[in-house]
Amino acid sequence: MFQERYPTTIKRGLRYVIDEQGRPSGARPWAGELLAPLYDWSMNNSVIPRLLGADIARHDAILSTALADVHGQCVVEVGAGSGSAAQWLPNENRYVGSDISPALLRRAAKHFAAAAFDDATYYVAPAHDLPLADAQFDLALCILSLNFFGGSEAALSEIRRMLRRGGRLLCCVPVPERVPAESNVRGELLSADDLEAVCRRQGLSFQPLDETNGALLYFWATRT
Repeated sequence: MFQERYPTTIKRGLRYVIDEQGRPSGARPWAGELLAPLYDWSMNNSVIPRLLGADIARHDAILSTALADVHGQCVVEVGAGSGSAAQWLPNENRYVGSDISPALLRRAAKHFAAAAFDDATYYVAPAHDLPLADAQFDLALCILSLNFFGGSEAALSEIRRMLRRGGRLLCCVPVPERVPAESNVRGELLSADDLEAVCRRQGLSFQPLDETNGALLYFWATRT
């Protein structure tokens, strides 16, 4: 169990912050909660190949290679979605996944269980205010979600807070300079230069991976 800065409770296998009345707090519902069963199909067959012009097999290969040497670490994923990281991250790591969607997190729990993760915990909470205590993670993941948080700066600040000194973030996000002209990619799109500036303001280094895959930018950021 990781240390928490707010009290939480468990409901249907997920952890929620307790509100002032002692009940599980209601994180802002994800607009597509009822579509959660179609999430994986939509990402793999529509969003990634069509909207982002990226190759899903290459996407998986890039992330699997980047994480291949991550062993025995404490890992937090912000915007875990349905648990795709279970196929990239070696299963001897301790994992915490967070998202605002309970339905997606329950799917994530099934994926991580199927991948034989023995130590995995899931929090329903927004990216800018997670209940986890400071400086206890070696690695953070933020894959295809940073642009949807309603504020990259706040999310990156929160990620830095949770990382130990020298801890790393692996992030994948679409950038406007690579988005096809005909695509309507939603959320806050920051250029690679703007992302670097935000990272540096938040005390994170910035190192893009030398990989090209449609509109996607892959980068490491290290807590300095």
